[in-house]
Amino acid sequence: MTESHQDTITALRAFNRFHTRTFGVLDASFMGSGLSLVEARVLYEVARKAPVLASDIRAALGIDAGYLSRIVARFETRGLIVRGRGHDARQRPITLTDT
Repeated sequence: MTESHQDTITALRAFNRFHTRTFGVLDASFMGSGLSLVEARVLYEVARKAPVLASDIRAALGIDAGYLSRIVARFETRGLIVRGRGHDARQRPITLTDT
């Protein structure tokens, strides 16, 4: 590897470390919200596209179906979202609550 490539890699890694710390990407609570970064992104997708299907969120974020299902279940338990009735049990539209 040339010195130029090594310098570029070093600069990119420093950039990534700085922004990871600055935005709290690896913190347990994203920006003091009480949500992980992934949970915050899921909630954002629901707010932006509601009513939205879990399969659409999964496709947009590239999240494992089981992981997303657990996130959605926690949101429902906390009263953050409601799941409506769809054409079948697998297609239930998700919307935010007033909470």
